[in-house]
Amino acid sequence: MKLEDITALGIPEEQAKKLLTQHEAELTAEQQKTTDLTEELNTAKKSVADLTDQVKKFDGEDIEGLKKAAADWETKYNANTTPTICSLTRRTIYAVVQAKYRRQNKIHAPRVGSDAAYSTLS
Repeated sequence: MKLEDITALGIPEEQAKKLLTQHEAELTAEQQKTTDLTEELNTAKKSVADLTDQVKKFDGEDIEGLKKAAADWETKYNANTTPTICSLTRRTIYAVVQAKYRRQNKIHAPRVGSDAAYSTLS
């Protein structure tokens, strides 16, 4: 839109200038909205592309197989650590009882590390 086009319609030049100023402000605001939305769209496209690439990394993987393998390892871990924890707990209890007995009776008891002392707890 040009000033000459508006004045050719019979609108005074002063009013035409005000009209053009208002039109330019509105046009600039709309152009900024378009730019912002274009940037937002480009960001969304990049995010979709990144997520698609991440999903492709798992393409061909057996998710259920991985879950089963993790559960199997957890079972093995629990089976292997539970006896160790129980054994340590028994040894700790025995050591405390032995120390208390020595203090009360003021005698020398066998050391905690001897295997004969643990055989009675099993």
